[in-house]
Amino acid sequence: MAIWSRLTGIIAGIGISNAASVVIEPALEAKRQDAWLAAKSAILEPPDLAILVAQGWIPLEDAQAEALRNGFTADKFNNLVNAATAAAPIAQALEIWRRQPDKAAWQPLFDHAMAKAQIDERYWPYIADLYTTRVPADLLAFAHQRGIVPNPQDPVTGQLLIPVSAPTTSALDLAGGPSPIRQDPIPIDVLAEFASTGWNFERAAVNARARGLPPAPGELLQLVNRKVISVSEYYAGIGEGDTRNEWRDYLLALRRRLLTPHDYAELFLRGWIDQPTRDAGAALSGMEAADTQLLYQMIGRPLSALTITKGLSRGGAYQPLAGEILDPYLAAAHQSNIRTEWYDLWVAAGKYAYPPLFQTISMLKAGTVSPDIAAQWLLHDGYEPTAVGQIVDAYATPASTTNTHLKSAQTSLVTATRKAYLGGSITPAQAQTALSSAGVPAATQAQMLDVWNANLALEQIVAPPAPIIAPPGGG
Repeated sequence: MAIWSRLTGIIAGIGISNAASVVIEPALEAKRQDAWLAAKSAILEPPDLAILVAQGWIPLEDAQAEALRNGFTADKFNNLVNAATAAAPIAQALEIWRRQPDKAAWQPLFDHAMAKAQIDERYWPYIADLYTTRVPADLLAFAHQRGIVPNPQDPVTGQLLIPVSAPTTSALDLAGGPSPIRQDPIPIDVLAEFASTGWNFERAAVNARARGLPPAPGELLQLVNRKVISVSEYYAGIGEGDTRNEWRDYLLALRRRLLTPHDYAELFLRGWIDQPTRDAGAALSGMEAADTQLLYQMIGRPLSALTITKGLSRGGAYQPLAGEILDPYLAAAHQSNIRTEWYDLWVAAGKYAYPPLFQTISMLKAGTVSPDIAAQWLLHDGYEPTAVGQIVDAYATPASTTNTHLKSAQTSLVTATRKAYLGGSITPAQAQTALSSAGVPAATQAQMLDVWNANLALEQIVAPPAPIIAPPGGG
């Protein structure tokens, strides 16, 4: 120990240079460590003790006794402990304060945090004002467009923050009551709120006016068409939206309203335009020529079966398109919206017309038509069979009991004459002679021959070949 003290004194006395100390240090290090190991009475410095107490490593009473050996009384040492003990950072202290149910009770702790942070007391009121969070500038800008907050004026220029204010009164529903859609603005000092986050009027106006969108380009064009806005205002609306301005003139072309492909197909069907014009017009809406042709085929309507019968009997001719069914009745069914399994029934139901009920009854009463023929007409016209029998029984002219056999013979002769005439076995003159024998008046004979001749004409029409069903999409 004496050697260590003597060497230390020599080195300190001669003021050995740093270079010399570096050379001697390794030689002295072992002796120095031995000296510290032998020193059982070394104590910690009071500031270090205070930190250990603040961190919870040493009880306060033990640290006070240790510090007393360094000349620090308990009060003085407690001051060191207080200085070493940290408070919550200001930001966290504010957040803790906001979450306390009793705000006033926590005020002293917040003041303590500012004191521990060594903040000048002149700043305390301003820092405490940070307790209330401000509305973010972007959210405040949205609130203007929605009428949630007032639309303030620049105190210098009088200019509004946004050019058009939202309604200042609550919206009303259809019953005249308050609507939940929008209520009165929240009474807040908007400019002060902006200023508290560093925005002056001009910058706040830029932020606020950038919010919200104009009507969509298509709606703007409708407003132009209705002369609600001008083309110049349309340009301004495009500028206020997200559409790039270089597209505005191209979009203006959409102002023109187009006929639909269906309209062009109808015009072609009616002969107002030719096929190239039809296809070009439909192409403006994105429809290709092949699809336009299919649309034309779908909307074109055929004749009814009865109208076809009338047309053919009057000398008309069916002129099918290429690939279409050759039989006019089946072609009409095909071109309508009837399914193929119903074609035959559709043709049979509509091919011929029959006398109406009142005329059939009149003929029955007059005896100009037999009950069997009248019954057949009524059945063809859709009357229920029992009802047909009752009608015929009620209105047919009863045969005289003395002429029953004669009436039966006359009916048989008329039937035989018709069969022979249609079969070509007798001439018209012979048919008239036979009808006279059957008691048929001369005027009626001529009418019957006309009907039979029409029947012959229909039977002589060459039967058409088997129906050719056009392939799907065929022209």
